[in-house]
Amino acid sequence: MKDINLILSKWMLAGLLFIGLAMVSCNEEYSEGKMTGVRMMSKEDIVLDVEPTLVLAQGMEQTVSYTIIPDDITDPEITWSSSDSDIAEVSQNGVVKAKKMGAAVIKLTQSVAFEALQSFTVNVVGIATDMQIEDFEMYEKTSKALANYVILTPENGYKVFDCESRNPSILSYENGKLNALSPGTVAITVKTKDGSNLQKTVNVTVLPVIELQSITLADGQEFALNETAQLLYKMVPADATVEALNWKSSNEDVLTVTNEAIITARAYGETEITVAKEDGTILGRTTVAVVKGKINDYGNQFSIYKIASGNGKIRIDGDKMIVEAASKVSGYLERGTTWIDVDTYPILAIKSYVESGTGKGSLWHNMDFKVSGGSTVGANAGMNWDRILPYDDGSRIYYIDLSKITYDGGATLEGKGPTEMSMFKYKTGTDNSNDHYFELHWVKTFKSMDDLNAYYEESKNKE
Repeated sequence: MKDINLILSKWMLAGLLFIGLAMVSCNEEYSEGKMTGVRMMSKEDIVLDVEPTLVLAQGMEQTVSYTIIPDDITDPEITWSSSDSDIAEVSQNGVVKAKKMGAAVIKLTQSVAFEALQSFTVNVVGIATDMQIEDFEMYEKTSKALANYVILTPENGYKVFDCESRNPSILSYENGKLNALSPGTVAITVKTKDGSNLQKTVNVTVLPVIELQSITLADGQEFALNETAQLLYKMVPADATVEALNWKSSNEDVLTVTNEAIITARAYGETEITVAKEDGTILGRTTVAVVKGKINDYGNQFSIYKIASGNGKIRIDGDKMIVEAASKVSGYLERGTTWIDVDTYPILAIKSYVESGTGKGSLWHNMDFKVSGGSTVGANAGMNWDRILPYDDGSRIYYIDLSKITYDGGATLEGKGPTEMSMFKYKTGTDNSNDHYFELHWVKTFKSMDDLNAYYEESKNKE
């Protein structure tokens, strides 16, 4: 009897061992994707026919489809979901409906799994209440986005339009682009597609292209952070059509460039600018830099300024900043963290204006600096009337040589290269104790007094 029990125990143990090995084998095969008939879906297996961001106006619907690339998926059924159905809802057929303004994420998940395979964002914008577009010009052989010429109210509306050209041989429209084909003037009718049923008819004049023979880009061009400026170049002939050229920046994180050769400096660093014909033939290239120490503040760049103390308030008016004050001293205008480089850009200048006459007085400026982690530099560094360049309209340039400022018992910033300032502010006021305002036209640094004087003379001639 004991022998029989022993034999049975061994058989049971062997059976359990066999089952365990079989389960391990199955798990290994499943994890390696080797089990017969099992093929789970990965992110690479599904392709959407929509951009990462889909913009829709309230009330609009759009069907989004997808393609599953492999044909051996075990269960290809897809589940659609929205992160916020109050903003954008989605049906299980991929129909997205925009309900209210905002953003929602649409996800696609394999029905037998949990992790999202693909997703895209739906931005729901308001329906236009007004549309404005004026007559404009284009150059032959160029293409422009129609949305660049249309102003919607609200401005962040749905910028996809229908457009009918009265003469497609002069100007055609396709996929949001206006294509200038031959010289002439043509009427186009632009219609909204957001359900507002707005439309406008304008005239577009296509100008003939003056072919470029050669172009030379200026070397060593440097720009200030956040500056928008025209690239310097020479064309032959001088009136050649620059809009017919393609401009490109090799590093758009540092600097971007438009087809009109207008740059916007976005971060410190260098990038190569190339200019080419429509067929891709490179005509010229140059390396430009966004450098620490160069300052060129005007217009929207003044948005970084604030009143640090005192009773003034500021507002931007076109390219100028208006400073309003209720007493003799308007207080400190603080620029925030600023890089200066007295070895390369030692001359700091500001152009400002205060109304003259009875009770208005004259304008004066002082400056305070502080090296990051260090001492205050040049407290109340004077920018007085003996260092000015006047204009006929009463405005003046005040300037100071930053390389002459001393701190810590006579030390200067010469030889230190770009130096970060944690404090960079102007103390400004007038000799008048009544309400007043003054205009700050720009703040710039220059490589030398010769450069400042040359800029001054050129700007005077443009008045």
